[in-house]
Amino acid sequence: MSEQATPKNLPVRIRATGPEEVRRLTAMIRQALPDATFSVQERVEDDKGSVAVVVTARGTHTGQVGNYAPTGEPATVVIVSSLATRPRAE
Repeated sequence: MSEQATPKNLPVRIRATGPEEVRRLTAMIRQALPDATFSVQERVEDDKGSVAVVVTARGTHTGQVGNYAPTGEPATVVIVSSLATRPRAE
């Protein structure tokens, strides 16, 4: 009997531009890791209003993601996001 290889540290890059694509990406992560918890690891802001955020999602891989079948194993997804904020109206 051969042991099935379990993929580890799979590099998957997904570009989400705009609020709707970010919602779709979040839904995809929630489908793959329904028990996911999200935590902000790092946040950097410049004086022009741009923000970079590193978020980690941790949960159990019980849902299909692209070509990757559920493993039932703990999984971590690292999300790197850059945002441009608008000045607040006074």
